[in-house]
Amino acid sequence: MARIVLTTLGSWGDLFPLLALAKRLGERGHAASIAATPAFRRMVEDEGVAFAPIGIELGLEEYAAHPEILDGRQNGLAGIRNLMRLFILPNLARTARDLEGACAGADLLVTHPAQLAAPMVAERRQLRWATATVFPANIPSAHTVPQGNPLPALPGPLGRAMNRYAWWFSRLVLRGLFDRPLNAVRRVLGLPPSRDVFLLSGLSPELSLVLCSPHYAPRRPDWPASIEVTGFALWDEPRAAPMPPPLAEFLASGTPPVVFTLGASLAIDPQHFFAIASEALARIGARGVFLVGREANVAGHARPDVAVVPFAPLSAVLARASVIVHHGGIGTTATALRAGVPALVIPRAFDQVHHGQRIAALGAGRMLKWQALDARRLGDELARLAGEPSYRARAASIGAEIAREDGIGTAAARLERLLERREPASAG
Repeated sequence: MARIVLTTLGSWGDLFPLLALAKRLGERGHAASIAATPAFRRMVEDEGVAFAPIGIELGLEEYAAHPEILDGRQNGLAGIRNLMRLFILPNLARTARDLEGACAGADLLVTHPAQLAAPMVAERRQLRWATATVFPANIPSAHTVPQGNPLPALPGPLGRAMNRYAWWFSRLVLRGLFDRPLNAVRRVLGLPPSRDVFLLSGLSPELSLVLCSPHYAPRRPDWPASIEVTGFALWDEPRAAPMPPPLAEFLASGTPPVVFTLGASLAIDPQHFFAIASEALARIGARGVFLVGREANVAGHARPDVAVVPFAPLSAVLARASVIVHHGGIGTTATALRAGVPALVIPRAFDQVHHGQRIAALGAGRMLKWQALDARRLGDELARLAGEPSYRARAASIGAEIAREDGIGTAAARLERLLERREPASAG
């Protein structure tokens, strides 16, 4: 039996895959725990998984108070800078010290790539570590381009050379923005300076697990052997937030509804979004389900053909849905694909644009720019998704492929094989 600490940063969509993995590792006889923001304590402990609070409280209330972290300007870079300035950099040394305490006696640390404290802790404690990422688009490859790049990835030898240049330029920009403040934290922790700390330090040189289906995010031929694609780690049924009985009754009582959810992107003007959604549903004569996070996000809303709840297990809701409208978070994207439900993606920041483009490219849905959102366009998009059978057929086909995968089991087994290896792989 090994003691394994899993750590993450972000929203529920970042927590759920690691919590599912921790539960599976526990079933396989390991002592697995989660180290994360105190906002996740109840959810983790309700699942019978040990929890260690690290860093500051960072949940829906904090995100709602700072919508600037979803600033889409400069191809999303403005939002990343705000996130680093407000939440990550001022608390990184504290988070690292908290995480170091949580790792006392651990055999392995498994980290979300955005948890920048984890590689520092692994280096300080000489602790073996692995990455579990849901951000394959952030792994450099000559076959892709960085998020926010104005041009898509180009094919052929010349195209791959251009793609490599795009990654080089992105590394240069991120190095200039973040290496200095991140190295200042490393210095406080007694660590030597490093390079490309923001972009690359979160990828373990021993093992980086891509928790995505190969049908959605195929392995790139120039990725190092340490990167493996496992399949989605799908789980969304926390005991702390079960299916509300009135919603279950609503789902069973009429035609399949359109589901609307924005995840942590609810930080940006949710009242306006759900007002537009209500008007669009009225235009096309459809029922709806609004997953609103906080009741204040739809204050004053009441319609018999729309169910409004803070949270419900998305997989259960989608079993009775016609279409889903969402922000493009990877957890929502994966759950919709697994359910075989066509999606309209309205991205705002971070990797959301990539997922919207990917869903459209797969033919499993469409993408609408946030800046172009109004009731007429939303209604037209919903009518198109519902009226063209190809979207549902393609989503169902991909869902059937994903259903045959066991991403959680594959990831757990691969971590066990890493632990069986006597000597850590060289980072050089």
